[in-house]
Amino acid sequence: MTRYRSPGWNHQIAPFRWKTWYLWLVAIMGGILMAVGWVPRSAPFLVLVGLMGFWLLWFQSKRAHHWLATTYVFLLLWNGLTTFWIYKATLPGALFTVVANALLYWLVVAVCGWWVRQNLSLRLGTWSVLVGWLAMEWIHFHWELHWPWLTLGFALAQTPWFVQWYEWTGVQGGSLWLLVLSLVGVQTIHWERSVHFRGRAAFWFGFLIVVPIAISLFLGWRATHLWKEGGRCPLRLGAHILQPNVDPYSEKFVTQAGVLNRELLALARASFRSVEVDSGLPQLIVTPETAVPIGIWLHKIQQDTLLLPWREWARRHPCLHIILGFNGMQRYTRETVTPTARVVPLGGDTLRYDAFNSALLIAPDTWWVYHKALLVPGVETLPWHKWTAPLLGDLMLDLGGISGTLGTPTVFPQLRLKVRSCSQSGNSPVRSSGQGNEHALTILTVICYESVFPEYLRDRLHDSTALIAIITNDGWWGRTDGHRQHFHYARVQAITFRKWIVRAANTGISGVIDPLGQIIARTQYDEQTFLYREVPLCPGKTFFARVGNAIGRTAIFLWVLLLVLTGVARLSQRFRWHPKVWRRLD
Repeated sequence: MTRYRSPGWNHQIAPFRWKTWYLWLVAIMGGILMAVGWVPRSAPFLVLVGLMGFWLLWFQSKRAHHWLATTYVFLLLWNGLTTFWIYKATLPGALFTVVANALLYWLVVAVCGWWVRQNLSLRLGTWSVLVGWLAMEWIHFHWELHWPWLTLGFALAQTPWFVQWYEWTGVQGGSLWLLVLSLVGVQTIHWERSVHFRGRAAFWFGFLIVVPIAISLFLGWRATHLWKEGGRCPLRLGAHILQPNVDPYSEKFVTQAGVLNRELLALARASFRSVEVDSGLPQLIVTPETAVPIGIWLHKIQQDTLLLPWREWARRHPCLHIILGFNGMQRYTRETVTPTARVVPLGGDTLRYDAFNSALLIAPDTWWVYHKALLVPGVETLPWHKWTAPLLGDLMLDLGGISGTLGTPTVFPQLRLKVRSCSQSGNSPVRSSGQGNEHALTILTVICYESVFPEYLRDRLHDSTALIAIITNDGWWGRTDGHRQHFHYARVQAITFRKWIVRAANTGISGVIDPLGQIIARTQYDEQTFLYREVPLCPGKTFFARVGNAIGRTAIFLWVLLLVLTGVARLSQRFRWHPKVWRRLD
């Protein structure tokens, strides 16, 4: 049976008769350029060139095995050279992450794209590759094996002046821009096209560069007045950011917790003594993830001797708020046990409990506990635990502290700020407004890996959320790109939600980022220090915060639609249905 082929781009772009080794060279160089241009080297032009090599493979591959083999090499090199730093924690985990993530992208983008191309047309196959890439990024934001670290839009994290439009599109807007621009760029230089076609492609290539720059400059100018220092940020807060610099392998979970807690308290008090703290300004102390590196029973948290000094300090200072990272543990009965609970024989009884990666949110006269919800696959959670745990048990990568599958929260509290009592205590830069009551403003606390997920932040963001606080460890990866990438990704979230971000790392990079993605203050790796900055409080929501990731949702819909149409086309060929209907799709 003769397979139907559409008269679309298959005839407009005749494959250039390259030798196979040229395809391999393009794949290798493209993957390397993608990694070399990635954060923190801040060369998105190289990422664009690498993607152009990817599209060149698509158009010049004459056979399926040429395309499938070279694209997997391309994806493998990009993944491996960009996230090689995982090996600092575990070499087997790094190998699995690189190989598996490249394979997932390969299946969704390369395999499905070629299937559509062979059964419908080159044009629809090209659409399938483009929306399939965006769909894979969207999947990584939502399923349990999530790994959105290589979302293309993050490659622009160090050029915030250019991506101010992320407040409309989110990070996947950058992914779409890079994919489309690289595709148009390949068409611009395509030597087998007419001069007229290449001229038209060159026009669109320039248009896709100039227009985003103009929009970004306008939005940056507007954000400067509305979000950075203007009317939407009427209140200020004094932020004390602590970086204790405790080695997570040799010190953090080995040294006695009481010793580390006293050192952290001393660092916090040193920060207070180093600046002239305005008595009328709300104060915030931000400590890193697991700053108290010991399991604390939540039903005994009020009596815990490690946490008591922090709560007493806040009680004595009516303007002091604290975000303190710790490991929480919740005990259950047989009737209340959760699927992630650990069951440990204890004498003649059985201990059932969940371990959490937690933050204690302390206000002057009250407190809340927030548990990390988005856990690192293979480190803090076993994906699809209900089905995989009976087969694999708690097969987890041990990075110190509490290993094994962690629990997830059912409530998501935010730190509510007391600003009325502070603003009435004397001369203060806190200006009176309708938002200046005790519970009108809140701080969204994010623990480590959660800061890479824009839709998770969007779901937790309220109209009253005025600041984002990120607490993390970042010491697992040593002096590699890992902690640098993590820090710069936070700049993308600052633009997306137009919030000031305060970030406390155990070691790595702690700092303050403004709503334009600019770094206001930062620390260096491997130093024990603290930062103090007065930070504006900016309630309200951006367009992305209200609408969500429309690009990702549209991409997953179009990708599924193309696969369904391809499946129907295959059936029509098999049962000899009339193929003319498919010509209209091209």
